[in-house]
Amino acid sequence: MTGPTLRGIFNRVDVNRDGALDKAEVKKFVEDAKVGEGMFAGKKVSGAVDAFMDTFDTDKNGKVGWDEFAAKGQNLIPGAAKDATPADVVRAADDLVTKADANHDGAVVKDELKDMIEPQLEAAGVSMSGTKADIAAKIGVHALDDNGDGKITRDETRSLATDVAKQLQLARGRV
Repeated sequence: MTGPTLRGIFNRVDVNRDGALDKAEVKKFVEDAKVGEGMFAGKKVSGAVDAFMDTFDTDKNGKVGWDEFAAKGQNLIPGAAKDATPADVVRAADDLVTKADANHDGAVVKDELKDMIEPQLEAAGVSMSGTKADIAAKIGVHALDDNGDGKITRDETRSLATDVAKQLQLARGRV
């Protein structure tokens, strides 16, 4: 099965190939996801970059190394708990597609992903939930759409889920 992996996503962001993601690389990735369109474009990009760095740069050194990215990147698949089996992680990815796929075509586009994320942000009391859901959806599709068709397919989520399961097993010392 081909599709996105955590390492593949990391490498797409790491354009200078130094093994770490800095703010400039993350900014380019966010801009490539077309986050900077519309009103308040610069603020959206800056906010997304800052949120990424706050989440992934766990040692706060201004760079995100592979280990930091792999540890936090597992959260891309809801349900990928530390004690989850590989089958649990793939099932969680399938459930994510099923939940987001409003037109039942087997793939998720940006608007479908946004429509799934926004109520979750609202329920959590997050301000500007619509804008933040739109940004998250754009970045999510850009990161997971391995074949560039503008959709996240079930195969693409399964590819990432399989990789996340492998990373979880590595973290547990089982591989």
